[in-house]
Amino acid sequence: MSKDAFFSSLLREASQRRRKENIIALVPEGGFRGNTKAAYLILSRLIQQQRLDWQVCWISSDRDKAMLSGLGMHSLSRDADRNQAADLYMRARYVLFGTHNFQDVDSWFWQSCSDGACKVQLWHGIPAKQVAYEMHEQMDNPYAFAGMASDSLSYDYCVIESPASWALYRKAFPSATFLPLGSPRNDLLVRDDYADLLLIGMEQAARERLEQARRHSRIALLCPTYREARYHRESFMRWLELAERIAQHKHWSVTVKLHPFHEQLHPEDMAAFKQASQQHGNIVLASANDDIQPYLKLSDALISDYSSVVADYLITGKPVLYFRPDEAQYWATRKRPVQPAFPEDEIGPVFHEPQACLDWLVQGEHERYAERAAAHARRLHANYGTGSATESLLAFLLSRPQ
Repeated sequence: MSKDAFFSSLLREASQRRRKENIIALVPEGGFRGNTKAAYLILSRLIQQQRLDWQVCWISSDRDKAMLSGLGMHSLSRDADRNQAADLYMRARYVLFGTHNFQDVDSWFWQSCSDGACKVQLWHGIPAKQVAYEMHEQMDNPYAFAGMASDSLSYDYCVIESPASWALYRKAFPSATFLPLGSPRNDLLVRDDYADLLLIGMEQAARERLEQARRHSRIALLCPTYREARYHRESFMRWLELAERIAQHKHWSVTVKLHPFHEQLHPEDMAAFKQASQQHGNIVLASANDDIQPYLKLSDALISDYSSVVADYLITGKPVLYFRPDEAQYWATRKRPVQPAFPEDEIGPVFHEPQACLDWLVQGEHERYAERAAAHARRLHANYGTGSATESLLAFLLSRPQ
């Protein structure tokens, strides 16, 4: 037995024996974003408003702790407050996850601390492609299989968007009980009284430029997906051409939000968009690590390609356009099967050239798609029109025997 495995077994037993308290701990999904961010902020507010004897704690980085502590919110750093954070994990009655269970190189330590807690998976997007246990046959070593199995089988509950998403999650999380409540992150898109929560953690420079642009123009949000091995720079740079064309229109500005993985693997693309943003006052470049929900809320139309972010955007009722300069190449080289959550031709038009996309954005008959898009939004999102997913989640957690 390795040293890590030995001490992990000790910590797991200690965590299982530790008396659980009325604590909800949040495990971040790579940053202050997504469902875990939304759940943390909304749960904190609801518990305060209802004067409940519960704690909600965000356990993440020194940066997150400094930001949240400055707002008077409960947060611990896994670095500066390691032992205190570990003890809180062991005492937590509920641990909420937004993505994979493993956390960095010391994953065994944090994994072990949450043993004995009720684990709730919030995930971070409708699983439109193979995820988690669907991929068990593709794992090429026992360590990868162990990580995948933990990601798939260690949750008691999985919050899903609606009963319509059941089939998409069933193979990915076969051991979980599904709660079709809607995604907490989309509560932020629906509820105007959460507007202040939505902006917490948003990069200040991008926020100021976006607010300035909204005073005189409409905002088109460009969200190209992460292409993995299907990346070809020539076709991807058509997105830059599209951004520059839109920015030249007197009534439109552009926000560009690249996928975090794309920024890491292709910094030259980020540099090109940054240069364009400096040259064009109407191009706002969002940090790839920023939460995307504020940008969805503060836009008037979404232009994407293959991203599941479109499913979230439907809840806003705003127009969706597809821009796919590499469509034939993308589908021909894709290895992981895709399960679309809706017929894309009922959501918005597909374009392969920047000018055609711009023309439709400016002059298109967006109402042609509005009724069917709204019907899919109601089907896909249990919190459509109400923004009540997090309230429902809290009510469920409080109803369980303690």
